[in-house]
Amino acid sequence: MKSIFVQIASYRDPELRKTVLDMVDKADNPENLRICIGWQHGPEENIIDLLKVGKNLRIIDIPYRRSKGVCQIRNRIQQEYRGEEYTLCIDSHHRFAKGWDTM
Repeated sequence: MKSIFVQIASYRDPELRKTVLDMVDKADNPENLRICIGWQHGPEENIIDLLKVGKNLRIIDIPYRRSKGVCQIRNRIQQEYRGEEYTLCIDSHHRFAKGWDTM
């Protein structure tokens, strides 16, 4: 199975957590995913349970008041690309079909 670099830009989206957990849960080969999230958030927002996704998750943590917009965060995420065979750029409010990564 080939690796997939998943890029997620999130601006204060309460669906981010559900999106990531659904993506990993429905992947046939979650170990082949490398996920990078540009997390623009307020102090009251928490996604600490996403850390259980493991070593294949990178979170770029930005307080929303210091955000310079979606283009800036997507640029920072893309700098994390490490030569994966595929890349998937999504928003933080998606749901996945079972086996999406092998379809």
